[in-house]
Amino acid sequence: MLTGPLTLSLAIATALSHHPSLKASQAAVMRDQERTGQAQSILWPQVEASATYNRTTANYAVTPGSLPPGFIVSGNNETNDSTNNWTGTIGARQLLFDFGKTIGSIQAAEAVADVSKSEFIQLQASVIFETTQAYFTALQAQELLKVQEQTQSQHEQHLIQAKGFFQVGSRPKFDVLKAEVNLANNRVDLLKAQNAVKTAISRLQLSMGITESLSTSLDAGPLAPTPASYDLSTLTQQALAKRPELITAKAKIRAADAQRMAVGSGDFPTLTGTGGYSWRGQQAPLVWNWSVGVGLSWPLFTGFNVRAQIGEADANLIVAKANEETLRQSAVLEVEQNFADMQNAWERIQATDKVIEQALEQLDLAENRYKAGTGSLVEITDAQVSLTSAKTNRVQALADYRIAESKLLKSTGNLLALP
Repeated sequence: MLTGPLTLSLAIATALSHHPSLKASQAAVMRDQERTGQAQSILWPQVEASATYNRTTANYAVTPGSLPPGFIVSGNNETNDSTNNWTGTIGARQLLFDFGKTIGSIQAAEAVADVSKSEFIQLQASVIFETTQAYFTALQAQELLKVQEQTQSQHEQHLIQAKGFFQVGSRPKFDVLKAEVNLANNRVDLLKAQNAVKTAISRLQLSMGITESLSTSLDAGPLAPTPASYDLSTLTQQALAKRPELITAKAKIRAADAQRMAVGSGDFPTLTGTGGYSWRGQQAPLVWNWSVGVGLSWPLFTGFNVRAQIGEADANLIVAKANEETLRQSAVLEVEQNFADMQNAWERIQATDKVIEQALEQLDLAENRYKAGTGSLVEITDAQVSLTSAKTNRVQALADYRIAESKLLKSTGNLLALP
């Protein structure tokens, strides 16, 4: 159970340790590493041993051609006499040379393992981003709820004032009714804001990979950013060098290239060394023998299968390179777009600060005029609407800035730089 204010760093740490998709991706990394070991095993000697024991009779059955011409066996000489037969063998086989077929397969397996690793890092970045976005969305909902609560409190004060002035006869019944309508309307907005918080918290739980309810509040500190100094050229270079999607794409190119090397050796011979030792006999000591040799296997014709495999590998390599170039272009575009969005959000923050200052002054003036009997409740209502709108716009601008910043850091491969 999470206790105390939920910080962004705690939400990210929880997501990285609980999200089920990360566990699946981590298992995929382990799987592909083991497949690399399987490919490498071919380079090691393949040693096998066997042993058999039989107790058998030695009755002779004549078959055509088994005896010299004119040799005749007469009588029935079958017997139940039996003897022991012991056999033991140990043999080894070692790949000597196959024109790069095995090396290509190993390099392809290693590249696939690299793809899994980079995809795991890419998924980590996605989980961090989704958690960050859900956190700021929930924080935005939480802050907007505070705005509605403040507005509700001010409407309640205005209703008290209107009733007081009406009771002494200085204001008409209309002001009381107007204040009650304003309070009722804001009550609806308050209920919507409360529901928005619940919905946003549920989405945050989902992004964190947890099922328990978050009964804690969110730390509002990260929603008040300080202007960061980012250089667009530097960000673009970082994206091309560090973005997980591009690292994955490069690993896929290496895998396709290694696979091309492996299938390209399919028409060449394979040279293998063999050796063995055997024991055989009916009783100890058994008769032993040893053997060593070299074998050559050469696929002379495979129905153009190798040529088709080479064509497939060439096409896969072209696809991998094209996908990598597409990602490079989209990475640059994303950095530029996210950078512009962040700048726009920062300018909106500065603009809303001034608007809130003016709206507060307008509301204060309207309330003083109303108390002095020279203003109307309509002026207060208009001023209150303007202030609520200004506060809402500021909260949205703050959340947009932090979300745009997280998008920018994700697009450059620097998402862990988030405070």
